[in-house]
Amino acid sequence: MIDPRHLKETEEQLCVLMNERLRLSQPSLAEAVSRAGRRLPVKQRGHAQVVVDALDKVDHPQLFAQISEAEINIAKARLAEYLEGIDVKKRRIDNALKLTSGLAFNLLVLTAAVIVLLRFRGFI
Repeated sequence: MIDPRHLKETEEQLCVLMNERLRLSQPSLAEAVSRAGRRLPVKQRGHAQVVVDALDKVDHPQLFAQISEAEINIAKARLAEYLEGIDVKKRRIDNALKLTSGLAFNLLVLTAAVIVLLRFRGFI
């Protein structure tokens, strides 16, 4: 059987990792997972949900007996491994490149449309 303090420490550790790597500032793991949205893949969200469900069961003695320590440890390890693998600097650079490439493409399409319009009007 898992110790409730150990479960709270697990939640705190995962919250700190999510705050650092995903730029979230949520006080609990449940809120952080819901705010993460698409930034957290489905499998990792499932691992986080295992920990969140265990945290919900801590207050009830009969439900607390159902918590599997091995399952919690596996979920924690896999989620922590994923979060530690996130490179914040690379993610920021990728987002900037996506933004600039989208703007450049839109500008190219707009320029082509203006040239075609001028050509049809006979100005070119």
